[in-house]
Amino acid sequence: MAQLYATPALLAAGPTNTSFLAAVQDANNHIAVAMTKFTQTPSGILVPEQTDANGYVIERSTRLATTVYSQANLTLTANGTSGSLAVGTFTELALDIDVTAVSGTSPTLNFVLNRIGPNGNAYQIWAGAQITATGSQSASIGAGLTTNVSFGATVELVWTVGGTSPSFTVTLSIVGK
Repeated sequence: MAQLYATPALLAAGPTNTSFLAAVQDANNHIAVAMTKFTQTPSGILVPEQTDANGYVIERSTRLATTVYSQANLTLTANGTSGSLAVGTFTELALDIDVTAVSGTSPTLNFVLNRIGPNGNAYQIWAGAQITATGSQSASIGAGLTTNVSFGATVELVWTVGGTSPSFTVTLSIVGK
């Protein structure tokens, strides 16, 4: 088991003090040093930067996108959920909803994205516009993005279907970066 070898120390990196250094020592006296660099968003939130194997910061625009959830041509006729989705390794999420077919009398479809707290409770962090016809919705979620919120370690996409005999054909995608 690793034990803290040195108290994490803040390294001054320019005027914003955004780099932290920590060292740990294991039972065999091996020491590992790690540094995490943070950047400040326009709204003042510190966001951790990802680094490559050599410790160089990977620019946000070059980070690899990873599909977190994807359902193509899904027919929705009742309320449902994606289930829990692990997103803790990402700093931003792209949520895309494409509706290609709608039927029924006065059909409605609503999507919300919830953060699942450590207590298991769901906290709404995004709500889309109500859908009544074919079309698309898209959201960029994360610190400094269009939906400027922290999404934590786990999220779930929830949908609510309304109307008489409603049916929606949708393609859903959540991509983390």
